[in-house]
Amino acid sequence: MAISRANITPELLVWARERLFSTKEEASERLGVSTERLEQWEAGQLSPTFNQAREIAGRLFIPFGYLFLSNPPSETPLPLPDLRTVAGTLPRPPSPNFLEVIHDAQRKQAWYRDELLGDRVSELEFVGIFQASSSFAEVAESIRRTVGIDDDMRRNSATWGDFLRELIYRAEGCGVLVLRSGVVGNNNQRKLDPSEFRGFALVDNYAPLIFVNGQDSRAAQIFTVAHELSHIWINESGVSNPDFASNSKHQSNQIETLCNRAAAEVLLPEREFLNIWSDSDTPSNNIESVARHFRVSTVAALRQALELGKMDTDSYRQAYASAVSRQKNTVPGGNFHNSLRARNSRRFVSAVISATWEGRLNQLDAARLLNVKVSTIESVSEKLYGVNSTDA
Repeated sequence: MAISRANITPELLVWARERLFSTKEEASERLGVSTERLEQWEAGQLSPTFNQAREIAGRLFIPFGYLFLSNPPSETPLPLPDLRTVAGTLPRPPSPNFLEVIHDAQRKQAWYRDELLGDRVSELEFVGIFQASSSFAEVAESIRRTVGIDDDMRRNSATWGDFLRELIYRAEGCGVLVLRSGVVGNNNQRKLDPSEFRGFALVDNYAPLIFVNGQDSRAAQIFTVAHELSHIWINESGVSNPDFASNSKHQSNQIETLCNRAAAEVLLPEREFLNIWSDSDTPSNNIESVARHFRVSTVAALRQALELGKMDTDSYRQAYASAVSRQKNTVPGGNFHNSLRARNSRRFVSAVISATWEGRLNQLDAARLLNVKVSTIESVSEKLYGVNSTDA
């Protein structure tokens, strides 16, 4: 009996594959076939079976019918300013994973904003208090003062991870939703690519939101939080991918230049930095001293040293490459409930559960907002807040 095959359009398979994977080897592993078989499909030398074609569409996150189109569909543009251009290089089109994360964040922000307006809360005073033409030092000082980044915070942070968690906790305490995740929703099979984006900011006077790519290194995540907070302070939404290999003056975008300088100044204030730095000592010893004092990574210390002219570009890049090679990605988690709060924002999860307790939000909608099953809402209520929503 002849095998029924799907006459897919080879060019559509190539298009779908390239949107997610940089190499055929990565794609073939994801699809569960050999690279040779994938090349045969893409060259039109062999067609997959209908079952294989359905599997291909599912694993490449496209509708099944797309594989039979004559031409690739128009790409969905980013729904917020793309500020990832570095040194005149245009970023690649957004991947399906990236677009889904942005749209999910927008849904969360819209719901939370409506909740706040229903409670008649006031606008947050720090949103848009500066402009892109403002002094980065003034922006940084305002962020440090508002969020509470001081010596006590540094002393109480035994590790970089502690510092990152405390930074996020304090930012949320000011009213900023901070989502930190390395995957789409709660799907651990759909990991985000740090080379595509490190974070983004959605500015709003009531419910500002920042997203941090949890697949990035811990050092980069700390810097990204400070960077995205700067976006909120100057009232500029956008997608960011700070170039840590160069100093801020090489950024081609004025907004990114300011946010990079402000982020470095937030974490390592210039005056304190220069007081610690000793020109009679070696750069490596200085970097260690600075990192210990500010409770930040060597990468953050290196970057500020470059910005302040304490290291030349070649020395910085060599030290930066060495420091990054020692860093490990730290996707939020430890257990499901910790991951849930990190990925959705502790502040947001609390608001969703409270609305469910009070009968203003049904469990189905709550589950959709948190990207979990309906049955999970009870578990979240009990584990995190000690309340059974059905009894509230």
